[in-house]
Amino acid sequence: MKRIALLRHGEAEYGKGQSGDFDRKLTSSGKYRVERLALVLAERKFSFDLILQSPAVRTQETAEIISTAIEIKKKLEEKDYYLAEKDAWLEKINDLPEEFDSALVVGHNPGLSTLLDYYVGDYFLNLSPGMLAIVEIEVDSWKAITAGSGVLAEVIQ
Repeated sequence: MKRIALLRHGEAEYGKGQSGDFDRKLTSSGKYRVERLALVLAERKFSFDLILQSPAVRTQETAEIISTAIEIKKKLEEKDYYLAEKDAWLEKINDLPEEFDSALVVGHNPGLSTLLDYYVGDYFLNLSPGMLAIVEIEVDSWKAITAGSGVLAEVIQ
């Protein structure tokens, strides 16, 4: 079985135009909510083999808070993850090495919410800032994942 968790970054500061979007930081409320989420994950002894994260400041801050609370074995950060859409995420996730059974994706909407929709089929859940959706998929290979093949196991916010 493969498990993928989709985490939209925490609430961020208002943007300063298109050029300032990348550098937006988490608000104090955004940090608090992600810290609370991290505590829940730690209490429940969550861990992930891999974290894939956007290099934007707000996603880095979100991933750092989570990473300090739970075990994450490997980190992948690529510029292509910034504002990535569903198809870009699918390409990256389908190419993950098979030794990884669980992955945490920290990114942006609308890409993460449409990715969640793809994995679980007809159900659409719009991820709000700091919301985590866990999808379980009964496959042995990341390449075998198809539309609707996942089960929404849990949503934590």
